[in-house]
Amino acid sequence: MDSLYTLTDLAESFTQSIGGDAEQQKRIHRQLRNVLTQRLLTPTDTRGGRRDALFNNREAAKARIQIAIIDAGLDAVTLQAVSDYWDRAVDPRLGLPPINGNFPPYALDAVLSDAVRADVPEWAFVIKVRRDIETGERKVIAAFVRADQPEPPEHEPISGKGPHADNVEVHEGRFGDNGDVVWARIAPRLTIATITIPATALIRPLLSE
Repeated sequence: MDSLYTLTDLAESFTQSIGGDAEQQKRIHRQLRNVLTQRLLTPTDTRGGRRDALFNNREAAKARIQIAIIDAGLDAVTLQAVSDYWDRAVDPRLGLPPINGNFPPYALDAVLSDAVRADVPEWAFVIKVRRDIETGERKVIAAFVRADQPEPPEHEPISGKGPHADNVEVHEGRFGDNGDVVWARIAPRLTIATITIPATALIRPLLSE
């Protein structure tokens, strides 16, 4: 059965795992409150007259990764963008079994499942920030990647290849209402930052508490 954690529990355990002090714990607690306010964490339950939010292992794992993203200097827009990737299916070439009825399993579930085992490679959460070289608009892409995972195919945005390579202009076609193909131009983009978050290393201490 999952453990349940308050925000205070999460801040305390994370601070201990990085050898932090009381000031760092207060800062992490504030960051977690901000993440919760942005609805990037979902309480599993509530407790007490003040209805303190409680979080299971899955939400606690999200919290740890998100604190690491904040500490890497990324902003709220990036946090919101990467929240779309918790439930993306893992690369089927890894051959992982179904988890919670999903096949291929959801990425975060696979990370949690593997984190309790010492005989499997570790996972990282890779974030790429790309900028439209004409408008300056940012696009954030991310993926959970296991150390033994094959190189992603070029149709995957995280690959950085083919249409997703830097300085490549792309024309995408879609069918219009009249059945004709409508072409849209996507301006070249440039990768301005790549951040690798050690997901397994962050989550494993949580599961061993």
